[in-house]
Amino acid sequence: MVQDAPPLAHTLIELYDFLKGETIVAHNASFDMRFLRENFYRHGIPDDNYPVIDTVKVARQSNLAVPNFKLETLKTFLNIQTASHSAINDCFVTGSLYYYCKKLQQL
Repeated sequence: MVQDAPPLAHTLIELYDFLKGETIVAHNASFDMRFLRENFYRHGIPDDNYPVIDTVKVARQSNLAVPNFKLETLKTFLNIQTASHSAINDCFVTGSLYYYCKKLQQL
């Protein structure tokens, strides 16, 4: 899938530019942030210490009636019909989960 993709360093610079001044929302964020920070470090890209929101923590704080806080479980809870373990679909589920929980917390 990445055979004809641009070099990682180029993509990381684009990502760095895209993330400037933004907050990162991720499910189990510490896992993803380790990869991001390690790759930024390896390619000499500064780590801007982005604000990070972890939807696992947000979901737990929202007291959802779920057996666990795996993204697959939460996708089913939210009745989202999309394939799992696809970057764009997982981003959609994570964003939907974030907005759902924030709405609950405002009630």
